[in-house]
Amino acid sequence: MNRLTEFFREPREPPRVHDFYEVHTQFELFVVTRKTALEVERRLDEMPAPRWIAFRDWTGARHRLLLSQITRMSENGAKHRAGWRQFHRDRLEEQGDES
Repeated sequence: MNRLTEFFREPREPPRVHDFYEVHTQFELFVVTRKTALEVERRLDEMPAPRWIAFRDWTGARHRLLLSQITRMSENGAKHRAGWRQFHRDRLEEQGDES
């Protein structure tokens, strides 16, 4: 019942282009929605783990990868990038103060 209450509580916003997740392999990067990222994570945690995983990227293209090729998954949101920019500005100021 809690899931239904949560579902109907607030209208869901469509995913913004500025907020996405990244699925990394050694040679490729796939931009995916939060829903897809959570599904990929769930599959990574399955026991026994599947050998292959299929998913769609942000543009709707379908990909099928060996699960063992996924090297990293990262959230990449506008607020996170803004935080990193502020962090780097602060570091530049500190380095300038040390001169």
